[in-house]
Amino acid sequence: MSEAGAQSDSNPSRLVLFLGAVRRGEFESLENRGLPLGILVDTNSKTRLGDVSKFLLVERFDFSRPLPELIEKVRDIQSRFGIACLYNVIEFYVSQTAQVAAALGLPGISRESARLCLDKNLMRQRFRERIG
Repeated sequence: MSEAGAQSDSNPSRLVLFLGAVRRGEFESLENRGLPLGILVDTNSKTRLGDVSKFLLVERFDFSRPLPELIEKVRDIQSRFGIACLYNVIEFYVSQTAQVAAALGLPGISRESARLCLDKNLMRQRFRERIG
């Protein structure tokens, strides 16, 4: 599934790459827009995946491995397909997604935003600062 969908660097259609897992209802609006989607599935996740049969890339990775290995795996996908952005919809993968995006210079959630997502006290404080 992954090799057949590879695209050259000259092709402007790069993957929206999900990290970790994706469930039904979390990607279909992107799929319906014709965006090329990919996912790096966590081999440790018990989450039931949505129907990713139309994704251009479906690969697996053990997310309990050290972060540098995850960065290298995503770098490899980037070299083969190109990546438009990293996308995450599951809280467990927020920090890793932000760190990979920063390391590779990819659009994605910032490290600061990831910190806020994972610390509800900081999130509430930020809301109070911004909206009173």
